[in-house]
Amino acid sequence: MGVMVLGLVLAVAFLPASYGQTLQLNNTSNSALDDPGYGADFVEGDSFLLTISGAAPNAPVTLLEWQNGISVAPTPYYWGNTDSSGNFQLSNTKAPSFIGTYVENWYVNAERRSETRSRSR
Repeated sequence: MGVMVLGLVLAVAFLPASYGQTLQLNNTSNSALDDPGYGADFVEGDSFLLTISGAAPNAPVTLLEWQNGISVAPTPYYWGNTDSSGNFQLSNTKAPSFIGTYVENWYVNAERRSETRSRSR
């Protein structure tokens, strides 16, 4: 099995002034691969943590996602709700099916809040 690397570039669109939302994506298996100027890099088997902070409280978090230019789902996928403080976390492990080129649009309360772009290299 060859080594595959997934690099992630984050561009964050901020909430209205009443919220100070941030979105972070980190490699929790190998933080040495995190690059503040670029994003987090991953190899197959690495784990990640996506964190949204300071968003609307108790609001649904959804995602529109394209893998290799093809829509993964035609409607936003529901991941859960922010907590009472407006925070949300998602973690998983990079399996071979996750390696590829992605564009992800994250929504809180049905309003687009950020976009992540990733690519294999």
